[in-house]
Amino acid sequence: MRLLCSKGNDQAPHVQAELDAIVSEFGLHAAALPIKSVGVKADLRCYEHPVLLSGEASFETLLEATRRILAEVPDVNRVVYNLSSKAPDSFRGLAATMVRERLDLLREADLLVMEGLRRHGLYDAIWQCPTAMVPLEIDGVGRELVVIRPVLSERAMTAKPAELPETLLRELDQSIRGLDGVSGVALDLTGKPPGTIEWE
Repeated sequence: MRLLCSKGNDQAPHVQAELDAIVSEFGLHAAALPIKSVGVKADLRCYEHPVLLSGEASFETLLEATRRILAEVPDVNRVVYNLSSKAPDSFRGLAATMVRERLDLLREADLLVMEGLRRHGLYDAIWQCPTAMVPLEIDGVGRELVVIRPVLSERAMTAKPAELPETLLRELDQSIRGLDGVSGVALDLTGKPPGTIEWE
C-alpha cells in the first residue's frame, strides 16, 4: 500500500493539445492530473504528472496509447486508466497528510483488491499489486483517487502492467467507489521504466 501526501498546490502541466493529438487516434480521452508521482528516467528518479485515460478500449490499445503518451508528451511519467465509464471534467489536488482516517480507507481499499485477486484465482499469478491512494477530488466529489497497480516482473528491475479480467475491474470499481471519500478508481498501465512499481 502507498499513501501519497500533498500540499495541494500542484498544477497539471499544459499538455492537453499533445494528449488530444495522441488519444484521438484511439477514441480515448486523456487528462494530466494536478498531482505528481515518482518515475525513473535516465536511471534517475523523477517527479512528474500521471495522465488519466478514459474510454472503452482493449488492454492492448490502452497499452499502445500509454506507450505513445510516455514517449511523446513532456512532464508525465505515468498513465492510469479510469475504471468509470465517464470521463471526468475537473480535478483538484487536495492538501493531505498521513492520518489515521486516510490509512484506514486505504487499508479497506487494499483489502478489496486482495480479496478480488483471490476470488478470481489471480493472487499468485500477479507478481505484485500495490494499492495507492492520492488526494484528488474529481468532478467536485470525494477526496481520494485509488490506484490499483498489478505488475508482472522477475527481479523488480523492470516490470510490465498485468491485465486483469473485465469482471474483476468492474467489481473493484463498484466496491471501492462505495467507500466513503473515494473520488475514483484507476488501473496503472505504466511499465517500469518510466514508472516505478510503487507510488511515492
